[in-house]
Amino acid sequence: MVPAIAGGLSRTLAVVCVEPLEFLKTQAQARYSSARGLTARMPGGVIGAIRRVGREAKVHGVLYLWKGVYTNLLRDISFSALHWLMSLLRATPM
Repeated sequence: MVPAIAGGLSRTLAVVCVEPLEFLKTQAQARYSSARGLTARMPGGVIGAIRRVGREAKVHGVLYLWKGVYTNLLRDISFSALHWLMSLLRATPM
């Protein structure tokens, strides 16, 4: 059981530390629909995303950078805990 708990805790720390970069990456990849219904890149690429996220962080506070952390935590912690629990069960002779 200890590996499952350790896996969940380590994944929690990893998600919390990396979330601002994931959010920035998502913003850099964001697309929008133009007036003609075509999909086009948002202007500015990575530099534009950094500027947009910086402006929003000034308005909403620095916690804005962790906007999607809850969904990532639900996904990653459950996967990591199950992965380590299953590896523990496979290693234990029956």
